[in-house]
Amino acid sequence: MIDDFYILQIGDTEMSSKGLVVGHKDSPLNDEGRKEAQEAAKILAGHEFAALCHSTQKRAEETAHIVAEECPCRLYPMEKLKDRGWGEWESQFMSMDEMLEKEDKLPPNAETLQAFRERVLGCFGQSMNYPLPVLFVCDEAVLQVLCSEIGLDDSILIPGQVAHVFKQLGRWTYKALLR
Repeated sequence: MIDDFYILQIGDTEMSSKGLVVGHKDSPLNDEGRKEAQEAAKILAGHEFAALCHSTQKRAEETAHIVAEECPCRLYPMEKLKDRGWGEWESQFMSMDEMLEKEDKLPPNAETLQAFRERVLGCFGQSMNYPLPVLFVCDEAVLQVLCSEIGLDDSILIPGQVAHVFKQLGRWTYKALLR
């Protein structure tokens, strides 16, 4: 795994602002999400990264393109960086806590936590093949998997928040990037 990268959690979408489960649904950014992406792009303009990896979902693509306008870099759309698939629960009103409590009773076509983790971690491993450092533009659940894997508290994940994640003296740490 790479030991120096940036993360940007995708901002607000039409579905998430209504409290709906998004998952694999293609919910575009809403005005607030676009504003968050533009603010993040301004922050990132002062930092160097060579590659921007993002999921193929519209909300991630839109965020990536907004960032790339301020920060010229190569975009790498990655199918495996998609949010966790929740099957029939998508587009319904359910809290994350409710869904996780029902982990053993997932609806048809939902992705198990183990399958999701394996997919996401494999994708992060693949990013070592890209020019470094990398910026990952992802949904919260994808970044939670990464934080869990490297032992970081996922409280660093805030929509539109940019963080620099790196190893220092053999331990993972992060620095929130602010204007």
